[in-house]
Amino acid sequence: MTSNGEQSSRLEPDRERNEGTVWREFPEEPFAHCSMSSSSKGLLPASELGHRVGQLESVPPLAPGTILGITVAVEGGLGLVAVGVGWLVKEPIWGKIDWNFSDALVGGIVAVPLLVGLWVAVNYPWGPWRGLVRVLQNLVVPLFSRCGVWQLGLISILAGLGEEMFFRGLLQDGLARWLGQFGIFAQTASLWLAVGLASCLFGLLHWISPFYAFVAGLMGAYLGWWRIRSGNLLGPIIAHAFYDFVGLVYLTKWWRPR
Repeated sequence: MTSNGEQSSRLEPDRERNEGTVWREFPEEPFAHCSMSSSSKGLLPASELGHRVGQLESVPPLAPGTILGITVAVEGGLGLVAVGVGWLVKEPIWGKIDWNFSDALVGGIVAVPLLVGLWVAVNYPWGPWRGLVRVLQNLVVPLFSRCGVWQLGLISILAGLGEEMFFRGLLQDGLARWLGQFGIFAQTASLWLAVGLASCLFGLLHWISPFYAFVAGLMGAYLGWWRIRSGNLLGPIIAHAFYDFVGLVYLTKWWRPR
């Protein structure tokens, strides 16, 4: 048997460094055998993970393969729904994406204000931003901490494609067209009402805490604005993917809470 100092278990951050989290030991593959008895050392059933997420408690990291599998299922599912519904209503999603370098480049630039805001928020938090930092510190960062840069890149690309195709390409565009058919709202009003409704749903489906959902909704509105401004779904896709990638790499590889 090995001594305590030689154990390879992963430890969560201590209370002094991370505002209330407690040292707990978890094995290298904490979810590898969730179907076994929860009395076995280090196992964390899905119900316990859900409880910790709801209470904003620190959670152990997921294996990169598990993260990728969840991403493919969720983001790929959103993309497939967008493609399928678009085909049914004769508005193919792929037809809304003009693959060109200039719009892709501008999409990356559009993400810069979001990244600057993230950097300021996590390094100089105040008011409700402190709670957002705790969410990132106790949930987001631990879950992705074992992923390599290429895995974070793949996750970000899938998220940019799936979520923008669904929320901006399908939902926002569909709501704008549907609202405009009633003649109650002017075309511009219909567009912005569609942005608001799609962004609210975007925020709600990113609910980890109320303020986290609020910030996600604002980001969704920003991407929705760029969808209207550019007329090309490529810009929001690139902006979303670039923001997720740079943000995740920064938070998991370089960020140290103050």
